[in-house]
Formats: sequence, C-alpha cells, structure tokens
Amino acid sequence: MIEEQASIKLVRLAQQGHQASMSRLAEEADGRVRAYIYRVTLDHRKDVVITLLHEEDNRKTDLVYTIDAENDIIKDIRFDVQKETRGSLIFSHLQDIDQGEREYSEPAAPHELDIPLQEGPGMLWLVSLAQGNLGK
Repeated sequence: MIEEQASIKLVRLAQQGHQASMSRLAEEADGRVRAYIYRVTLDHRKDVVITLLHEEDNRKTDLVYTIDAENDIIKDIRFDVQKETRGSLIFSHLQDIDQGEREYSEPAAPHELDIPLQEGPGMLWLVSLAQGNLGK
C-alpha cells in the first residue's frame, strides 16, 4: 500500500494524463475495491451493484455498475443524470474462449507512437459521457 503523500502525487500525475500513474492507482484501488465488494455481499454468486456519485454545479451524475461477483467482471454501467437514465454501456466478455498459452499484449503508450496527448476530462470521462459533454 502506498503512503498518503505518494498517493496524492500519483493522483495529480494521473489527472495530467500520466499513464504509469493511472495504472499504479488502478492497481492500488483494485484490491480495496474487491475486498469491499466481497465484504458487502453475502452470496458471491450474485450480481453486485455499486453506484458512484458525482455532483458538480448542482448537477448530479450517478454511474451505476453491475458486477458479476462470481466471475469478477463488469456487466454494465448505467448513466443517471439528475435521476434520469441517459444510457448505458453493456459489456460482453468472451470467458468461454480457449486462450491456450496466449498472453495479453499491452498496447503501445502514446509517446511510443509519437502521438501527442490531448487534454480531456481525465478520470471523469464517464461522467462527461453521461452528461453528453464528451468531446466538447
């Protein structure tokens, strides 16, 4: 687990688009989120629903995640803005495909491809998507 000062620095770098910092934060949060999910569910074979709330300028946005706790995968994310459902992302996972010895190949980082980074909403991109502001 990382210390508070290091965590603050990682968050600031991640907000600026630093990919390694984003990955490290995700790794740190992963264990805590999984532990929380398993603590709040009595039956690990059912779906877990987690709602992340964001409020800015008196505008409430909820990101409602449905997670298959048995397989540890996100099934869908519903977007509610001002308590009105605006849409959702539904995921399909190819769990039954035999992967054999294949390993995941990490995509190249933008600096390796010589592509300039663009300013964007950072970690709040899903909120921007729900509010209809992504890319504006």
